[in-house]
Amino acid sequence: MEDYQIFISYRREGGEDLTGRVSDKLKGLGYHVFYDIESMRSGAFNEQIFSAIDQCEDVLVILPPNGLDRCLEENDWVRLEIAHAIQSKKNIIPVMMRNFAFPESLPADIDALRYFEGVSASTEYFDAMIGKIEKLLVSKRLSADERPKDTNADFAAGVRFLNYKLYDQAQAAFQKALQTDISNPELYFYAAVALLGGKRPFLVNKSVIRQIEEYLQAAIAIGNQAIAHYLLAYVKYDFYRNKMLRTTPEYEQALAVAHHLEITEEEIRMLFELLNQQKPACF
Repeated sequence: MEDYQIFISYRREGGEDLTGRVSDKLKGLGYHVFYDIESMRSGAFNEQIFSAIDQCEDVLVILPPNGLDRCLEENDWVRLEIAHAIQSKKNIIPVMMRNFAFPESLPADIDALRYFEGVSASTEYFDAMIGKIEKLLVSKRLSADERPKDTNADFAAGVRFLNYKLYDQAQAAFQKALQTDISNPELYFYAAVALLGGKRPFLVNKSVIRQIEEYLQAAIAIGNQAIAHYLLAYVKYDFYRNKMLRTTPEYEQALAVAHHLEITEEEIRMLFELLNQQKPACF
């Protein structure tokens, strides 16, 4: 894994847009930032997250309104990230968006978050907010020679477009990225998501479904990640099964492999958020 300086923890619901802007700005200033949709690669999700936090000196926590409410759940990822950062004695900087307020009580493993010096987020005075964040950072700007080469710009742009539901732009970005990086399983996976265009597979043309399957088979051949098997199962279920068409292997086999590889509920939730669809009851 690359050597990061700043880890950004955030709640996608309400915090993603600001997180992307903060990440872009800090990288432009010369910091090496871990922002999960840009920085994740093959491997176990939790291992990458905790390893990235361990590397970083600073942890920014982007807090939209009600952003800590789900932290009552033991397996909530924002809670796990904050707890790991506190336990690891990282320099934590809460970035509090408008109308955010700390709950009266928080789980014991993250309650110390409220006592760290923080910054009020502002889109109107964005540069001033970044200046305040910089003053609280332990990390120092890297020189031009020290900065990592940005080889993932097209990949990152594609994921951003996906999150904004701009599927054609996302697909174009992933196609451009694949021209220079044909061995990245995530590129094939996200390209498959983009091809679905926010629709159920049932509503997608069969030729496009075939392309999606090719992308997912490439992702599986390179990385054999549970999430690629799971998406393949969903495509086979919704398209072939609901149209009563034959396919080999059947969706149940792909789904069984995904569970054998220990896909997590968080990964499943994130997938269906990207797909902009509801998870089938049988999944």
